[in-house]
Amino acid sequence: MDIVTGQDLPIAVREFTDREEPRAAFWKKFHAVEEAHARKEKKVHVLSYYGVGGIGKSSLLKKLQAEMKEKDAAAFFSDWDFKDGKESRAVLERLKNKLEDQFKIPFPLFDYAHYVYARKLGENPDSPKVKSIIGESSFLSWCMSAADPIPVVGLASKLLQLADQGVAMVRDHLKKHSTTVYRIESMEADHLLKELPVLFAKDLTAYMEKGKKPLVIFLDTYESLVNELLPGDPLNHDLWLRDIKTGLLPRVPYVLWVIAGREKLKWERFYEGWKEGLEQHLLGDLSETDSIKFLETAGIPDEKLRKILYRLTGGTPMYLDLCVTQYENILAKGETPAMEHFGADTEELLHRFLSYMVGAQKDVMYILACVEWWDDSVIFEITKKAGLAFSVSDYELIKSMSFVLPGDKGGYCLHQTVGDVLRQKAPKHIKEQIAQGLNKTYREVVFEASPLSETHADALSATLREGMLTCEEDEALRLFYAEHLKEEIKKIAEAGQFEYAIGLMEPLIARATQNENSLLYAEMLIGLAWIKRLAGQYTEAKDLAERSRALYAELTKEDDLDTIRATGILASVLEELGEYKKARILQEQVLETRKRILGEDHPDTLASMNNLATIFRDLGLYNEERERKEEVLRKRKQILGEDHPDTLGSMNNLAITLRNLGEHTKAKALQEEVLEKQKRIWGEDHPSTLVAMNNLALTLRNLGEYAEAKVLQEEVLKKRKQILGENHPSTLVAMNNLTLTLRNLREYTKAKALQEQVLQARKRILGENHPDTLGSMNNLALTLRSLGEYTEARKLQEEVLRKRKQILGEDHPETLKAMNNLAIAFEDLGEHKEAEVLYEEVLYKRKQILGENHPSTIRVANNLLLCLKKIGIFRNFKRIRELKAWLKGRK
Repeated sequence: MDIVTGQDLPIAVREFTDREEPRAAFWKKFHAVEEAHARKEKKVHVLSYYGVGGIGKSSLLKKLQAEMKEKDAAAFFSDWDFKDGKESRAVLERLKNKLEDQFKIPFPLFDYAHYVYARKLGENPDSPKVKSIIGESSFLSWCMSAADPIPVVGLASKLLQLADQGVAMVRDHLKKHSTTVYRIESMEADHLLKELPVLFAKDLTAYMEKGKKPLVIFLDTYESLVNELLPGDPLNHDLWLRDIKTGLLPRVPYVLWVIAGREKLKWERFYEGWKEGLEQHLLGDLSETDSIKFLETAGIPDEKLRKILYRLTGGTPMYLDLCVTQYENILAKGETPAMEHFGADTEELLHRFLSYMVGAQKDVMYILACVEWWDDSVIFEITKKAGLAFSVSDYELIKSMSFVLPGDKGGYCLHQTVGDVLRQKAPKHIKEQIAQGLNKTYREVVFEASPLSETHADALSATLREGMLTCEEDEALRLFYAEHLKEEIKKIAEAGQFEYAIGLMEPLIARATQNENSLLYAEMLIGLAWIKRLAGQYTEAKDLAERSRALYAELTKEDDLDTIRATGILASVLEELGEYKKARILQEQVLETRKRILGEDHPDTLASMNNLATIFRDLGLYNEERERKEEVLRKRKQILGEDHPDTLGSMNNLAITLRNLGEHTKAKALQEEVLEKQKRIWGEDHPSTLVAMNNLALTLRNLGEYAEAKVLQEEVLKKRKQILGENHPSTLVAMNNLTLTLRNLREYTKAKALQEQVLQARKRILGENHPDTLGSMNNLALTLRSLGEYTEARKLQEEVLRKRKQILGEDHPETLKAMNNLAIAFEDLGEHKEAEVLYEEVLYKRKQILGENHPSTIRVANNLLLCLKKIGIFRNFKRIRELKAWLKGRK
């Protein structure tokens, strides 16, 4: 018998790239860039291809690069795949190395700045990183040979001296940007890191302006850079590329940037100018011409059948591949391929395809669909623990098929449509055994691994798949979520990973949406509301919480604890939105119900008592707040222990109350204890640790320890920006708090710039009348006063007072504070009589509400005394004497 040789079938998803329309779009754009280069017309040119995974984006980019080489052996292009790295410094460094190696493009400014940045991070000249930076730069290598080592002090002057000895282009370029060279030396490391794309752009622009043809740079797998499941503000992860002020792409002429990713670029949302510079193409199904050509290449000779198969598949590459494989399967069985072998639609095509699978191949397909994501070691371990027979040869055959795609984190996954169909068709025993294998492999790992580790992510995803496989009834899935997933997702959200937490819930939400009149749907609504509240998306959270509460009330008995839980979360959201009175009514309802059903000392009852106390603080009822928070702390220490997170939370909350009551030293001692324990238990970067650090800084500021407060607040702000993003409410709180300390340190200009940024962000995110927005307006007014801008300060203070009266009422402590600040603004402008009237009203009300010995009461009395003296000692002699006697009695 002769040896049988086979030929691999062509695969549309992975190999077929001869797409007429996308290729034509590229060459049209390329020629436009050529014409712009010839006219010396400096415009930005970006071409984007987007579409689902496995649609052939990467293959298209490779095909375009091959065509460029065919047309010009010295084609001027380079490429980068964001799967290989997405951090700006690393990407720029490696792209620079490519361009320098391929085309001898010099990057003196970038190399110099990169070297300085590394040194400012504390890396010494002999460190591997600094040696690598120098070794990969012909410019720095030449400088080192002329001056070894390159100095740190006086670096800019020495560099410009060396430039005079270098090649003309480098010399002229550095001399042209001598101011920038000196500025680089003086920049802080963080600022310098943000400047690297700009400097890269200056170097590349200098080369392109003297070049003879345009450059093409292909950027692949863009979703790795801007992945909306990443933490923080993922749509801003590409600022260093596309930002109009600090980004790379808008600053380099005569370059065509070709970007491939799963999602359409949303750049126009941030800058309208991208409408002109950005051209986008959905890379979806193949055209009829391309599809028929592919089917012919794959060995289907019947022209009529090819056209029928195109209509069946709509040109979707994966289904075209299935048709080719099915065609081969039919021939292998000795049958003549006909339309009935393929079905009337794509789902039937999949079923026909499965029916032609031989031996254990079908079971392997079902197993892979149930596991969803795997690599070789994972699939072998799970099937072994599941007690399933698993054919390695069949597995290797199936891995080569087009519907098996590379996973986002390595390994493999099935095309979503194929996976969905297969999971629905999988026999019950396979689903149950795979669930058992997932359980044995991952369940314990969920509780042992750190919530932010890759190990935890894999284990939690596997646990979620287990639940989706085994819980056929909605109520079973709800109980599974409550027992195995809810607390873990909560930990992830509390650590600031909001999009990741929501991503984990998406399959559950999709399942719950099939029956929107179910307890499962109510549970998903309230879970999502809780995450949205943590993420600062209060309006969305309110809507979700209201819907969940109403659905629980409809589906359960009166006073059901789930309804009460939803009511409590709604109350918390209303508090965040500044609707304090409504929040109080709901929170009192929750507390009374939990006392009656669960008892006085139940953790949930204590949590409700704490939440109600916080609302009392918002309403200015500080003594009521203190009484309840002391009770909660006493009981939590007794029941949970000294170091339990809830106990630490109570200590922190009581410290805030003590600070509001003017007992700063007691507050400081409590907060230092909390911070030390939070660092030890959660680590330096956990949101709870940052909250403790922030609160301690505020108390230090109240004690006049401004420098110490500033250090803590700068650290909190830096970490919140990294973890939560620039515009998260907690980041804005940190920024606002820092400005108060900067003002205490008389760094007024810095404080003003930050306060204006916070005010605009809060207006946009929270609205004009939110308490935090008004707080920002008040703080900016105080800083304007310190800068002598009295008229502008008064305008802001008048607006703050008007809105606080309207929202909080005449007697709220924050209203009185606004009245006091407006009085100060009147005094600055010499309007002392107007100030006197306000001071008298504030003093009278603070005595009634806060008491005669409260620091705020004494402070306004002193303000009034000074104001009366300015108006005239003799005219106000009697009132001045009364105030002095009263103040003397307060000492």
